[in-house]
Order: sequence, then C-alpha cells, then structure tokens
Amino acid sequence: MRSSKLIKGFFVLALVGCSRVSTGIECDPLPYSYKEENPDPIPDVMEWWHIFNDPLLNDLETKAIAQSPTIDKAISIVLEARARYYRLTAELWPNLTLDPIDQQTGSLQPFLPVGSPVRQHLRQYTLPLDLVWEIDLFGKRGYTAEAGYNSLQAEKAAFWGARLTLTSDVATTYFRLRSNLTLKKILQDTLAFRKEALEVNQARYDGGLINYLDVSRAALEVSRAQTFYEKIDEDILQDKNQLAFLLGEYASNFDIDVALLKESPPPLSAGIPSDLLLNRPDLIEAYFNMRAQGDTVKAKKADLFPTFIITGTLGFFSPTSSEMFSWQSRLWEWVAQATQTIYDFGRKTETIDENKAIFRQTVDDYQQGVLNAIREVENALVIKRLSAIELKSIRSSIEWAQLTTDLARERYLRGLINYLDVVDAERDLLSAQSDEVDTLFKEYQGVINLARAIGGTFADKFPCECD
Repeated sequence: MRSSKLIKGFFVLALVGCSRVSTGIECDPLPYSYKEENPDPIPDVMEWWHIFNDPLLNDLETKAIAQSPTIDKAISIVLEARARYYRLTAELWPNLTLDPIDQQTGSLQPFLPVGSPVRQHLRQYTLPLDLVWEIDLFGKRGYTAEAGYNSLQAEKAAFWGARLTLTSDVATTYFRLRSNLTLKKILQDTLAFRKEALEVNQARYDGGLINYLDVSRAALEVSRAQTFYEKIDEDILQDKNQLAFLLGEYASNFDIDVALLKESPPPLSAGIPSDLLLNRPDLIEAYFNMRAQGDTVKAKKADLFPTFIITGTLGFFSPTSSEMFSWQSRLWEWVAQATQTIYDFGRKTETIDENKAIFRQTVDDYQQGVLNAIREVENALVIKRLSAIELKSIRSSIEWAQLTTDLARERYLRGLINYLDVVDAERDLLSAQSDEVDTLFKEYQGVINLARAIGGTFADKFPCECD
C-alpha cells in the first residue's frame, strides 16, 4: 500500500495546485491566512481534547471511542470497503477452478447399422482444472480496482470524521454540564438568600415595620428562583443522559460528578488554511470520492474497447474409473475469445456521460467543502476572540452588580429604600452571573468548534492511512 508521505505529497500537488484527476478542472487557490487574527500557538498534544488538561474529559473521550456504536459502525464500513477493494483487485487475475464431474446417463439408443434400439448406460469421469482470465488490456478492471482503493480511503476518512464528531459532541456536552452545574450553584445561593429575605420581610411585617407588599414581592422572587432552579436541574439530567448516549452506556445506570466551570479555556491555533486539506476528514473523504468517481469514468471509457478472455482446461476424462488418471485420458483445451460491441443504441456512451456528471458533482462537493471549512474556522475564531472580550466586560459588570446589591440590601435594612430596589439589584446580579456562565461556555464551545474545524489533529500525519 502507499505510504503516508507519498499520499501527503500527492495532496499538496493535487489539492493546493488545484488539479482534478486529469480533467482540467481548476479551482481558486486558498488564502494565505485567515481574516480573523490567530496568534495562538499550536498545542503539543496527541489528541485535540488534551488541550484542556482535564483527566475526567480524557477518560470520557477514551470510553466513547471504545464503546460507542457509532465508531463500531464506522469501522465496519471501513472493513466492508477494504474487502470490496481486495475483491476488485483479485478480479485482475485469472480465476482457477477445479470441477470434478461423475456423469451417468441411461437412455434408449439406436443400434447401428441396422437393428432395434438398445438401452445404454453411459458413465463419464471428468477432472478438469479450468482457468478463465479476462485480460485487462485497456484498464477497465484496473481503473475499477483503483476506484475501490480510493473509496476505501474515503471510508477511512469518514471513520476519522465520525470519531471527530463523537469526541466533539462529548466535549460539548461535558462542558455544558459543567456550566449548568455552575449556574445551579448560583441559583442555589440566590434561592437561599431570597428565602432568607422572605423570612426577614415576614418578621418586619409582623412587627409592623413594612406593608405586606414587600412580603409578597419576596415570596414572588423565591418562587421565580425555585422555578429556575428546577429548570436547570432538568437541563443537567438531560446533559448526563446525552453523555451516557455518547459513551454507549445506558442512561438509567449512568451518573457523573464534574467540577464547576470557572476558568477560561486554553488558547488554540488554527494553523494555515492549507492544513485543512490535509487534516479535515470531510475534505479528505470528498477528495477520495472525487478520485474514485474519476477512476469510474475511466473504467467506463475502457469498456468501449474490445474484451479479451482466455479460457483453458487441463485434466482427465474417462468413461471408466480405472483409466481415469492414465496418460491416454488426458484432457486439455484452450479458447481465446474477443468481444466488441458494435452498436448498443448509446448504452455505454450514455453511461459514460452519466458518470461524468456524477464526477462533476463530486468536484463541486469538494470545492463546497473547502469553502465551508474556511467559513467554519473563521466563525470559530470570531466566537473564540469575541467571547473572551465579552467575558472580561461581564466580569466587570458582576463586580458593580455585586456592589450595588450589597448597598441596596444594607440601605433596605436601614429603612432607606423599599424592597423593590433590592429586587432590581439582585436581578441584575443574577443576570450578569448567568451571562458569565453562558459566555464562558461559549468560549469553550468556540475552542471545540475550532478544533473540529481544523480537523482535530495537530500531528504531522495522514490519518486515513492508520489502520
């Protein structure tokens, strides 16, 4: 099989140079750099999720890869494509069969030269070794086998694509679970304080210091906080169930304890645009599908030329078993046959045109994939950068909201303001804290999206050659 270096070198020539399987189709060159600035270093890790330096996430990803039916199915598809390629390769060679025959015939035969018919019993022993070989002078079977090889490489790329999708979904669900647990902790603290505030307001009302409006407002805020708290519990359970699904485990038996989400994710570089052609599984898959279809077109063109078949037989033939392997019972035969279609009302030519149209579709799919890859990287870089800026602004807002809430609570206890001002301050603080959690998760999501958009690999390798 071909080495990774040769494949990679061919990619650089065929993809960056924009040639398309000797069809003359050209594409625009890739941009030199991304529009969004990306000064971050490339991490030195074996698997993309190791950039988070989270042992629990690493363990979940390992389990998902080992246990997920999605990965098992992708492996089975690769094995199917491999067997198909080996079968197509085997068809380049002769077919050798051993077909022993013990034939007995009982029939009424005329008695020559003159006389009544007689009943005859004939027995024939045949031990032929038959060879059939379609000589591939014009490459029909060779191109078909090459198409099988490229389809195999496409399925290998599809496997890595399924693996990348699975690991990305695991990481996304994991960090969403952590963010929801963080939000639950915030709501838990908020709910505890509002219950305390309700008790204080009830005591002050019982003492005749305030009217019942403050009590009802405090009770309303407790009810609202309780509703949000229960809703986030629902989201947490769904995240755990989703993790169980991705790990290939039963949700009923699955549970996990994770840490709160507080720190920002590490930096991640997108490299250069041409890396996408070598690292993104979907582009590699589209490229090999394009090559496979190009080989199919060549095979259909080769079908316009004559077909040459050589048939040979070597063995023994005898009417008696005692003479079966004697020299006189030897049997040999060979036939050279050529077949050429003269006129088929356009069956073969229309088949060629049909496959050419399919090939042009694969070219368009590849070019569309390149455009989509650049778009996804640019979007991930934008989200990653702007989320970090937004997070700084939100954390500044939290500091002011916390100070405002503290002052409002103090002034309310001193009787200088009504409880509605405290409620407004607390709502602003809770909103800012919720925004911080959401933005922090969005920042993690941006890193995950970026890792997925660049192909999920930082190693100098061609992943589809890995068994």
